[in-house]
Amino acid sequence: MIMDFLFGVFSIFLSLAAGQDAKEATAGDAQKLVKIRRILVEGSRLSALSVIHLAQIKAGDEVNFIKLHGALQKVTQSGLISNIDFEYESLPDSETDVVLHMRCTDVKPTATASIHIPKVSEEELWAWLAQVDPLFTRELPPTEAAIRLYSNWIAKFMESHGDPKFQDNFAVTADASSSTGGTVPDRLVLKVVKRRGLK
Repeated sequence: MIMDFLFGVFSIFLSLAAGQDAKEATAGDAQKLVKIRRILVEGSRLSALSVIHLAQIKAGDEVNFIKLHGALQKVTQSGLISNIDFEYESLPDSETDVVLHMRCTDVKPTATASIHIPKVSEEELWAWLAQVDPLFTRELPPTEAAIRLYSNWIAKFMESHGDPKFQDNFAVTADASSSTGGTVPDRLVLKVVKRRGLK
């Protein structure tokens, strides 16, 4: 049986794109709580655990439409996934206990990244990122959001490896280029620059 928060029937199929506003019938519908018993992820090159980690939700959480919309926006704001269709499947013993189905549309990972930071082993840094989350591969979309996600975690690496005030003084940026001379970059070089105003 499928529960519907929007139309008052037992089905729900909603689409969430980056920057898209939630559509809700009433304030009561949007605030009605369900408990997530299981999360199923389809359609992404990322692992289910990576998508769930980006959403910052887990089995056992109680969510309403507003909270779930916010969680899925975190995924699309990563720059790795452009759209998520989701549905609730209510369990036989309780209409408020649900399986959450997430159908993802990836942003194509058309660029290959390298990391050039003086005195830092690129291989060690990539290995550390992969331990944080396997979503950190060398192939990624050349989007501002994806670059920001990678940059933030590279900064965390620097802070945890001898420079706890790294982000006070430095930032991680990316040089983008095309190997074919086209307008769409297929190469990214992530590097460290000093923050403006600092000598």
